[in-house]
Amino acid sequence: MVLYDQHTHTYFSGDSSEEPENYIKRGLELGLSGVTFTDHMDYDYPYEPAGIFEFDVDKAFAEFDSLKEKYRGSFDIGKGIEIGLRTEAGKCEEMRERLNRLIGEREYDAVIGSVHMLDNIDLFYADYWKDKDPRACVENYFKAVLFAVGYYDCFDIFGHLDYIIRYAPCEKSFYVPSDYRDITDEILKKLIERGKALEVNTKSLKPDYGLNAPNPGPEVIKRYIELGGELLTLGSDAHFKEALAYRFDTGEEILKSCGVKYIAVYRNRKPVMMKL
Repeated sequence: MVLYDQHTHTYFSGDSSEEPENYIKRGLELGLSGVTFTDHMDYDYPYEPAGIFEFDVDKAFAEFDSLKEKYRGSFDIGKGIEIGLRTEAGKCEEMRERLNRLIGEREYDAVIGSVHMLDNIDLFYADYWKDKDPRACVENYFKAVLFAVGYYDCFDIFGHLDYIIRYAPCEKSFYVPSDYRDITDEILKKLIERGKALEVNTKSLKPDYGLNAPNPGPEVIKRYIELGGELLTLGSDAHFKEALAYRFDTGEEILKSCGVKYIAVYRNRKPVMMKL
């Protein structure tokens, strides 16, 4: 099993209350070698309370540094962040400047870039889908992702590529990855061209999502490899300690079945390749 979880959220994220050290203790119980903390930074989040997905990075990193020292030699701790890449007209230029400044002013191990919102609506909520054709919703999401991976350059890993499917308030059988091959190919090519990794996110393997696949699933992973992609990461997207390394055994099986031989673990924003 892959022994390093590169996507976790602590109480510095607005949607988690978990203490960072609890992940370390849980990781040691599971036999993991390390974890990267990637708390949410989603600027201009339009829901109350204001600023819920913004946090004091310096305060968080000071705590992580203290834990790195405490567990030195027994458990590896990476300092990362997950940034929301916004694509709404009139917001992009300012957002790119803010994110470039945020990332440029500090030393990170890994920066995950994700698209969580469209049209100023959080895709977590059913509002986005109201009175819309589900296929059109997915098409619009992929168009936004294609724009984001070309417009922003301040991230290392693109998070949960087909994230939108996780929260679709309908039967997930409508989503057939091959139906979107043209646009997802363009996304994958752009990631490869720019040296960005593709995350395989195991949170979507939870039964309540009705997907039976990570984000993205085997079809997209295989296509990434066919197009020449080599940088893949594995993350649980855990928001509490019990979800750390969630179904990593299944995730590794899926990766191997797609022909993947190595996982990239990011240190100082550079990939270190680890054999599966």
